[in-house]
Amino acid sequence: MEPTLSHNQWTLMLKKSRFPENWTPSRFDVVGIRHDEEKLCKRIIGLPGDELEIKEGYIYINNKILADQFKEERICDILVDENNVPLRFWNGPKAGEIVVEYTSEQHFIVPEGHVWVIGDNRDESFYGVISIHNIFGLFVL
Repeated sequence: MEPTLSHNQWTLMLKKSRFPENWTPSRFDVVGIRHDEEKLCKRIIGLPGDELEIKEGYIYINNKILADQFKEERICDILVDENNVPLRFWNGPKAGEIVVEYTSEQHFIVPEGHVWVIGDNRDESFYGVISIHNIFGLFVL
């Protein structure tokens, strides 16, 4: 979640047991989630019923590019060799730069009872649809 949250930074979290009974997530809430036995901190981008699409690493919500005040980087994969060392361009105008592949995904609709989340460090973050039941807290920033 850098730069919003830094390693070893203290913050407050409102536990799910303290949520109001009729709580619903809001776009850009920072939440604690459970995913594959891990606890992660992510930002809610897509709400139930939203149509999302990723084109060349840019996020579109309901056919409009995400006006994202939190991070300007695109979603991408850094290409690495067999030793997990990032590949770099050898020559040309990009010589020395790390080779990345920008993500594209067809549009999909966030199902009821779910949200679409991603970290603010878009170039190296887990993202995807999760059940609202997997949210265990709301960060107070």
